[in-house]
Amino acid sequence: MPNIEAREDFRQNGASTHMVNCPVCGQKLVDVEKAASGVNVLRIKCRRCKRFITVTYGVFNKE
Repeated sequence: MPNIEAREDFRQNGASTHMVNCPVCGQKLVDVEKAASGVNVLRIKCRRCKRFITVTYGVFNKE
């Protein structure tokens, strides 16, 4: 089982972040700031359309 931690971010500025929208209904889902080395995957349930959305972010090779 992975160790998952959630905490409040006290830096309340929007410095260089990327907002992820639901591809089905357009609802704003999550604000992604930085990616760790490699590829990270989030699976989020949209509040509006109730569908599961997979968000993949990280360093990709563009070949």
